[in-house]
Amino acid sequence: MAIKAVQQDYRRAFQKHFHAYLNWNGTESDVSKRLILIYCVECGLKYAVMKKTHIQNVHDAQPDLEKELNSHDLHKLLKRLNIAGAYSFPHITTLHGDVVTLISYHQLCRYAILPVKENEVHIQKYDSQLIDIVNWLRERV
Repeated sequence: MAIKAVQQDYRRAFQKHFHAYLNWNGTESDVSKRLILIYCVECGLKYAVMKKTHIQNVHDAQPDLEKELNSHDLHKLLKRLNIAGAYSFPHITTLHGDVVTLISYHQLCRYAILPVKENEVHIQKYDSQLIDIVNWLRERV
């Protein structure tokens, strides 16, 4: 069961994670930096959805929205904000043969799993799209 986080917690997390991302030392792990970025985006999107729907606490949401706010499904959050069509996240195949989508990308980063050689370019695509989302969020957070 997830611990309680309210709207302002997500806002603060977005800001702190983005600050950490921006100030990441170049000698650090790129995969760890990506993990910070994906969680930055997740927190920012959850904040934006909660602000849009005028709820302070996840538990105050309607059941379908509460389920989305308790997940890592960034695509559904983007859809809630009517901006999902602006972003494209290709599937990434790992060296283990698993297929990674936006919903599972945080796991690829968390466990430092490598993509197949041909899909390495997709990592840069994710970076670019996630930064675009951060920039969109920064205007609203």
